[in-house]
Amino acid sequence: NTFSPTSTPSRSTNGVTYVWDGNKWVSADAATFLPIGGGTLTGDLTVPSLNGGQLAGFRNLIINGAMQIAQRGTTANVNGYGTIDRFQCTHSGAANEVNQDQNVLANNAGNQPVWDRGFRNSYVMTVVTTTNAAASFRRIQYNVEAQDIASSGWDYQNPNSFITISFWIRASVSQRYFFYVVSPDGTEQQYVVPIQDAGGTTLSANTWTQITAAIPGNANITINNDTGIGLQLDWIAFMGTDFTDAGVALETWSAFGAGDQRLPDMDNTWSNTIGAFLEITGVQLEVGSESVPGARSIRPLTAHQSLRPFITLRHPGGRCCAPACVSTSVRGPAPCSVAWAGFECA
Repeated sequence: NTFSPTSTPSRSTNGVTYVWDGNKWVSADAATFLPIGGGTLTGDLTVPSLNGGQLAGFRNLIINGAMQIAQRGTTANVNGYGTIDRFQCTHSGAANEVNQDQNVLANNAGNQPVWDRGFRNSYVMTVVTTTNAAASFRRIQYNVEAQDIASSGWDYQNPNSFITISFWIRASVSQRYFFYVVSPDGTEQQYVVPIQDAGGTTLSANTWTQITAAIPGNANITINNDTGIGLQLDWIAFMGTDFTDAGVALETWSAFGAGDQRLPDMDNTWSNTIGAFLEITGVQLEVGSESVPGARSIRPLTAHQSLRPFITLRHPGGRCCAPACVSTSVRGPAPCSVAWAGFECA
């Protein structure tokens, strides 16, 4: 049971009456229950959930949110997956518009907010070619599998049930950026969160800032129980006017906009500055209305989770058995170690 002071300062539970004395609940025999501002509870405590989510285990639905694993390499100039596992940099135009890198964070004053929380790596997107074109965009993206959302415990069609995103972000240019969630199953829906200083309208330059947003369920959301995309998470550094509109609502679910209905209008200073960067780390997605610090896996487990298993089926002699193909990849669960998989043609 949860107690809170009201105009009638007494509550009963399990046959015991507690009286509110202005600072704490006190039982009939004058034993202290717990002060509002803290205190130590001795004995057993039964807690069915934490912030509406599970108590322990894999609270964080993001794999590699601390940016530790980069099995493809630590730097790339590609559109899509190139460095950090599970995260990608996507953009319009030529492949060399931006770089993506795994950054090793130094222990210095500028990195103290993330360093003190145990983060040693980040994902960085850097401008190589400037643009302010209407059809241009530059973003970091992470896709959460639908089956992971469907089985998470989030009651995604209930507006009183929440899933909370939190992350640390730093940019070299002070302006307003955006984060949005898209649910692509059924009729696509979106939820847009401004990335800016608390109480401000822009993000301060070269300063690590934590952004946290509790996202409610919505009756229009559909999540399939499959390996498709359940939630698409985007950190937007720039979107041209083909994708923006001043009337786009923030922090509410709406139909995912075709054309100019995705984001409010954006400043193009970042995208017009060679060497400008956007950097993130400490990404967490948890069921419940609060973010719990440190909800991440140890490095070896994160490395294994980052893999998307598949088995390539080939004839032992090297000939492909499927019609008109070189190989056939079967995605799905695989053992921790697979040396090879043979396939005999009938």
